[in-house]
Amino acid sequence: MPSPRAWIRFGSHREKHSRLSRRIYLSFIGVILLFAVMAGVLRVTTERWHHRHVVGTLRLASEALPPPGSPPPMIRRQLHKLSTQLDWNLALTNRKGNLLAATGRLVNRKVPNIGRKPIRLVRGLGPVVQLKLVDGRVLTALLPRPQRSSWYLWLIILVVAVTIGAHPLSRRITRRLERLQSGVEAVGSGDLATRVEVEGDDEIAQLARSFNQTFATLQQLVNQRSLMLATASHELRTPLTRLRMALELQTTAPRADLQQQIQRDIAELDALVGELLLASRMEVGQAAQRFEQFDLLALAAEEAAQFGLEVGGETVEMQGDRHALAVLVRNLISNAQRYGGDEIEVSVRVIDAQRAQLTVSDNGPGTAEAERDRIFEPFYRVERPPPGKTPANEKGIGLGLYLVRQIALHHGGDATCGESASGGCRFEIILSRGAENPKERVPG
Repeated sequence: MPSPRAWIRFGSHREKHSRLSRRIYLSFIGVILLFAVMAGVLRVTTERWHHRHVVGTLRLASEALPPPGSPPPMIRRQLHKLSTQLDWNLALTNRKGNLLAATGRLVNRKVPNIGRKPIRLVRGLGPVVQLKLVDGRVLTALLPRPQRSSWYLWLIILVVAVTIGAHPLSRRITRRLERLQSGVEAVGSGDLATRVEVEGDDEIAQLARSFNQTFATLQQLVNQRSLMLATASHELRTPLTRLRMALELQTTAPRADLQQQIQRDIAELDALVGELLLASRMEVGQAAQRFEQFDLLALAAEEAAQFGLEVGGETVEMQGDRHALAVLVRNLISNAQRYGGDEIEVSVRVIDAQRAQLTVSDNGPGTAEAERDRIFEPFYRVERPPPGKTPANEKGIGLGLYLVRQIALHHGGDATCGESASGGCRFEIILSRGAENPKERVPG
């Protein structure tokens, strides 16, 4: 049963998400209300413009009216003429409000007084506009009835529909964020296997994919680190045991061969610790960058001489981490001696102005095609070494070829394993000779 603190934390998260959902919901409503206000403002502005147009037209029409005191037939004739031209019903009244002349539906009707209103919708007539002339007379115009507009109704329906539909939409968005937060909290509590369900193809879905990729990488690094610690504790125990026994024997009965054995065990311990440290730094991309100018052919020849081998090829001037590349050459030759045949060839050549190639070949039994990429994985070992090639005291911990590829990638290249002409293994290492950023991979 969850603890009270867990329930409080869960409740606080729900409260946060409910606030987020409420803000999204209110944002939807706010946008719709803003749209409604803007539509209302547009409608009012349109009506005012229409009134100014009507009043301006009436003012121009009033200039064509006969002056006060003209005969009634003349006034009626001119008013009919204006009414026909404007397609409006017109009425002209005197100062006292008595009807002087009228047309259409304003004939024999009492002309309404709309006061100061610009346009008034008179019951039984329609929209009416009045203009008081300079001489005191009033010109009234009955405009055609506008077509019934249902935009107000549609606007209300739209606001109601969005108000109802925005809530589940906002909850759907925040629900996906809730699941994402739950996944982050699960990973934070130590469950690195947690993954978030990816829904859709929007920004939240992309965030979920990034979350899954990030923590998959994190889980892989943690697993590799755990495996490295377990393997290191096992592999370090053997030379430490031999060293302890040699020291005990040296104390009771000093011998020259025991002294040599102690030195070999110390060297093996130093090499194991160095490989583990370098592998750990390579994993997180924190390997020391001691890039300098050197000759790759000379470097390879120096390392190969320790194994009694010669290097063929040509001089290759390049920039890189000399110490890391020495480890790369050493691991390749050591691997060939352990698992390959007796004939080992090492060569260096220039590919172009940007790239160089280091090749190490042997005449051993080779590696199955399905394993040629797996041998570069950390702690992976081929289970079928040639008879007599791997004594118990020379076993590696499975990091040699892994470091080879990581160092090559660190120098803008890659490492691959193929088949040599004699059927053994052929390792090809592509390296950047001097790119501004050696970590940027050079196309192969």
